[in-house]
Amino acid sequence: MSTGGPTAGRTVWGLSASTRMLLLTWVVIVVGGYVFQMATSQKTAELRKELNSTQSSISDLEGRIKQGDTSAIAEMEAMRRQVADFDQVLAAQREQFRLLSDRADEAKSRQAVDRAKVAALRGEVALARERLLKLKTLHAGWTARQGSLLTGDAGRRIAGNAAQLELVVSVLERERPSESDLVQWEAELDALAGPVQTAADGQSQIAITTEHEQLLRDLGQRLAKSVSAFEQQTLLVDAVLKETASAAPATTTLEQSLRERQTKADQESVRQLSAARAAARQQAEAARAEELAKLEAEIVQATTRREADALRAKKTQAEQLGKAELERIAEETRVQEAKKKAETAGLKSEVTRVEASIKAAALEREFERELPAMKGLLAAFLTDGFKYRNDNAKGPASLSYISSQKALESTPTGSYSMAFLANSSDRPAGGLKNPASPDALRRAQDYLNKYGPLLVEKGLLAP
Repeated sequence: MSTGGPTAGRTVWGLSASTRMLLLTWVVIVVGGYVFQMATSQKTAELRKELNSTQSSISDLEGRIKQGDTSAIAEMEAMRRQVADFDQVLAAQREQFRLLSDRADEAKSRQAVDRAKVAALRGEVALARERLLKLKTLHAGWTARQGSLLTGDAGRRIAGNAAQLELVVSVLERERPSESDLVQWEAELDALAGPVQTAADGQSQIAITTEHEQLLRDLGQRLAKSVSAFEQQTLLVDAVLKETASAAPATTTLEQSLRERQTKADQESVRQLSAARAAARQQAEAARAEELAKLEAEIVQATTRREADALRAKKTQAEQLGKAELERIAEETRVQEAKKKAETAGLKSEVTRVEASIKAAALEREFERELPAMKGLLAAFLTDGFKYRNDNAKGPASLSYISSQKALESTPTGSYSMAFLANSSDRPAGGLKNPASPDALRRAQDYLNKYGPLLVEKGLLAP
């Protein structure tokens, strides 16, 4: 399969931005150190020459002072100022050397931090691979065990124990990673692990971005959570099998028991719906009767004919409204009960087929109306090419591959994947050419989520 995926970080000539900055710092330090050394050597030679001259002058001044030459005092003061200047120059040179030394130490520290970070990420990659391998083993074992439980003697023994059956049902209804989830996680791990391994081996200078680190950690957490859930479910099933090992097998398989259990649940739902409708009807009738009785009493107590006529008209209106409400409730009850009975009697498939046919016809009309806009926006997937397919033949992209890259999810990661696939294909990017607007990416996801199966059916996308 031809694939494409995001890299860990953008590099220029094989170097990341942080690595280039680190190398530039080293160059500045080396060149600066060389210049500083040359300048210091020259300055030191000059100072040494001046110092020797000063020492000679001091000896002469000492002799003149001993001889009582008072003019030597002024020359001595000038000499003292010259020596002070020497001290200032030496102090400035010592400060420059200290600054260069600090820069070198800082660069070494950053380098050590980067190496430590890469080592930690390499450990996370190794742990993630270990968890993924364990998940594959657990998934294979669960798949084999589930088939045996549904039709074998172990499942029959569970079916004969009501408490254990409930426990197994609760386990079977829990979420577990599918085969496609494992394939997707392995692809993500391979993409994220490559740059980490390259950086650890020192084959080239690659800086691992913060987003790269976060994606790797998130994947590791998902794998750890899935392993924990799988192990817990496996332990529960093992405990049930151990508990029922000596029990006599039931006459029905676990699969049949689960089917019967679902049928009973559907029937109970029908019963509860009918009871609720009947209670609503009784409450409505009681409320209307109470209202009519109250109006009747008001009519009897009316002191004038006008008041009595008005109350009678109000009573007639209430009776009509009450009758209409009762008829509406009764009709809704009949429709709901008929629908539930039809579903329970095996007519559910026919109802579903008719509803699906109506929806399909409406979807087809919408599809034809929006097809021109789709062709312009989704050119990166609808035109012929070799990438994003399940074979080496030329043609449109595969809908299942696009979905496997999470490009159809309404999340920032989904939008990023959609933009990346559209601009990394061997097909024209069309309406998704970088920089694609968030609205264009969202419409592309909406089109593929809504019309994807139809595009496959009409040959505009591969399966």
